[in-house]
Amino acid sequence: GVWYADNIGQDYAFQGRLQAFFAWAAEYDDDFRLGSTAAQVSRSFYRARGDLQAKPADGDIGPDEFDDTFVVGGYTNQIWPDLASALSSYLTAGSPAQLADLYQQEGKQGENEFAVYNAVECSDVSWPRNWARWDADTRKVYATAPFEAWDNTWFNAACAYWPVRGPARPLPI
Repeated sequence: GVWYADNIGQDYAFQGRLQAFFAWAAEYDDDFRLGSTAAQVSRSFYRARGDLQAKPADGDIGPDEFDDTFVVGGYTNQIWPDLASALSSYLTAGSPAQLADLYQQEGKQGENEFAVYNAVECSDVSWPRNWARWDADTRKVYATAPFEAWDNTWFNAACAYWPVRGPARPLPI
């Protein structure tokens, strides 16, 4: 379906935006101390994510909340200074407060918002119903664009089983 392919494309785009964030943050290493190269900032990012997977900050901020917060930077670079500052505070001072605040302000999605998203997205067009296809496609994406591959898949997974099927082709308007 249209949205299915668009979401796969979005995974690659978000990976590119994350790489751009890493390069940007590296330019400001004196301010954020995340690394002076994009590769070093990437290692800092994934180290923080791994730490949060092992032990969620404040019991609430784990890797999924971390990703949900940083994905906002895929839409706008205006939040990059806040993201870099929160990441730096967590890694250099051991303080998750900024990460938690940013998640509450930017990353958290309300239950009603998600329900409406599903109702529109899943019934707007026809989605693949074969989970093996979703799994294979996501594994392929993950090989080169891991940042949002599985998050985006799980975000849209309800559409694979949605009880109302969308039209086979988008309707002309």
